[in-house]
Amino acid sequence: MTLPKSEVIKKRAAALGVMSYTLAHISIVDQIWQSHLLGVEHGFRTRTTESPASLDLLVQQINRLGDWYIKYADAVTEEMLNQMVKFRFVSSGYGEITRGDILMHDL
Repeated sequence: MTLPKSEVIKKRAAALGVMSYTLAHISIVDQIWQSHLLGVEHGFRTRTTESPASLDLLVQQINRLGDWYIKYADAVTEEMLNQMVKFRFVSSGYGEITRGDILMHDL
C-alpha cells in the first residue's frame, strides 16, 4: 500500500506482467474457489481481467476473502475436508477436487 502507483502498474518480467493484474488474478481465483466450496456459480469466464480494480479495492477484496477462508476453515469438519466438490473450469470442462485440496490450493 505504500508503494507509489507507478510501481503497482509497472510492467515486470512475471506471468501477468503487472502487480495490479497479479493481485486481480488472486482475487478472481479466490472467488472462484469460494464459489466451488459453496456450490454456487461464480460467473467468471477467465481467471484474469482486462482492467484491474484500484489497489485499495483489490486489497479490500483479498482481505475480505482471506477472512472468509479463515472462518470457513475454522468451521469445516474432517469429513467435509474429504468431500469431493464437482466444478466447471472457467476455460471449459469439468473437474472435481476435495474441499481440503481447495483450501490447500488457496494458501
